[in-house]
Amino acid sequence: MQEFSVAQNELQGSIPSDIGVTLPSLQFLILSGNQFDGPIPTTLANASRLEVICIPDNHFSGRVPSELGRLRGLHLLNVEKNHLEAGDAKGWEFLDSLTNCSRLTVLSLYDNMLGGMLPNSVVNLSSQLKVLNLNINHMSGRIPHGIENLANLYWFTFDDNLFTGAIPESIGKLVRLERLGLSSNRFTGQIPITLGNLTLLTELYLEQNNLQGPISPSLGKLQHLSILDLSTNRLAGTIPKEILSLPALSLYLNLSDNSLDGSLPLEVGRLKNLHTLDISRNMLSGNIPSTLGDCQILEYLHLDNNFFQGTIPKYLSNARGLQELDLSHNNLTGPIPTFLEDLKQLQMLNLSFNHLEGEVPVKGVFENATQVSIKGNSRLCGGVPELHLPACPGKSYKKRKWPLLLKIVIPIAGAVLCMILLFSFFILLRKRKSKNNAPIVHPLEDQFPKVSHSDLIRATDGFSSTNLIGRGGYGSVYKGILSPHQTIVAVKVFNLQNQGASRSFLAECEVLRNTRHRNLIKIMTSCSMVDFRGNDFKALVFEFIPNGSLEKWLHPELDQHHHSKRLSLLQRLNIAI
Repeated sequence: MQEFSVAQNELQGSIPSDIGVTLPSLQFLILSGNQFDGPIPTTLANASRLEVICIPDNHFSGRVPSELGRLRGLHLLNVEKNHLEAGDAKGWEFLDSLTNCSRLTVLSLYDNMLGGMLPNSVVNLSSQLKVLNLNINHMSGRIPHGIENLANLYWFTFDDNLFTGAIPESIGKLVRLERLGLSSNRFTGQIPITLGNLTLLTELYLEQNNLQGPISPSLGKLQHLSILDLSTNRLAGTIPKEILSLPALSLYLNLSDNSLDGSLPLEVGRLKNLHTLDISRNMLSGNIPSTLGDCQILEYLHLDNNFFQGTIPKYLSNARGLQELDLSHNNLTGPIPTFLEDLKQLQMLNLSFNHLEGEVPVKGVFENATQVSIKGNSRLCGGVPELHLPACPGKSYKKRKWPLLLKIVIPIAGAVLCMILLFSFFILLRKRKSKNNAPIVHPLEDQFPKVSHSDLIRATDGFSSTNLIGRGGYGSVYKGILSPHQTIVAVKVFNLQNQGASRSFLAECEVLRNTRHRNLIKIMTSCSMVDFRGNDFKALVFEFIPNGSLEKWLHPELDQHHHSKRLSLLQRLNIAI
């Protein structure tokens, strides 16, 4: 048998102590994800062809056998998440023996009970080693000198141990590193400038140590970095603009729990792909930069426990996917912006202990008081009742009901008003049609007789010049005999080519229709149509007055035929009244 694999089966019990004897040709031993316990059999060294020992997520205990160093062809040793122990030199003998495994590429001792000083022999492991994972143990002391010998490492993680001293400058020589984890230890000193040489680095974890001094601008060279966590140290100084210009920084940037001061540089807006930004619990001041609005895919933004001032920038409304926003414990002023209501993904909003004022919104995240914290802002009012804030000045409980009442009343009133306007429009339209179609009523008849263009041609002998009795600015007046009653009439034909003739026709119709006086000429009818040539034709038909116009009687000097006719004063008064 060359491969024995029973991964993820919840198997129990111990491994036979003679497994290496009974399976001497074994090359792959995969027992991960079970409940095996007891010691790792030392007889595995008898299976001299073993290349892979993968036994994580079990309950193995005791020491890692030093006999494993006899497996010269071993490529992978993964014993993570067990209960293996090492507290003295005897317990670490296995690491010394593994230096004989010249093909070893992966060594993972993650999450065991390995304590004491990490032996210097670690730097003599295979030069082909790519993964060295010692996370979550109890190792102490300094990182051994010569760690740069492991030149092919791309995964170097010592997180969650008790290492002390300075981070070796020589780590900057591991230029193939993609992940460097030294978090949750007791490292001191400054962040080595040489870390800027690790240009392939994608993840850098230095949080929860005792690192001091400024953040090195050399980290701005890490153009592939997607995660940078320097939180919970004693770093001081300003935030370098260089690290805010890292193009690949997308998962998170955490600088919280330090002593950083100054303002948050405007360059933060260049982190357009960043999901999490946490710079809380520092001594940053100034306004929150409006360029944060350029980080449109931010999901978690924590700026709390600083000295930021000014108003909450409206440009944060661009971060439509924001899930957590913590601006608490600052010196922010002004109102709570209403755009926060529109952030549909927002699940936690903390604005407590600022100097905010005005009315608290009631929509969006503000509907659930358990998702919002606004305490410590004494000038806030309103909001949902669960926030227990005072009513805003000039507003009462009843007035809070007005928006709901208006939502009901306004649509109903609007619908009724529209129906009234629509009904009125149809009534007015019918009246106008009736008015336009109704003939002008003659004083002696029920309505005017209807005449056509051809009727008027016959009545005036084709508008003959012999029947012409006068000319005006907008047309000519002809004498005619209108059938069928042989009524003598005066026909005023409008010359529509003259500007204003059409308006004059309409005006005269309106005036003569509405004016009532016994001494004024009576309109009999009108004609407005298209003649046989296709041209517009408009004419008014009046009673014929054989004695001429009033103007000629009042001004006889203008008419030679009436020079002997003059009106007395009494006649003039009778005409006027």
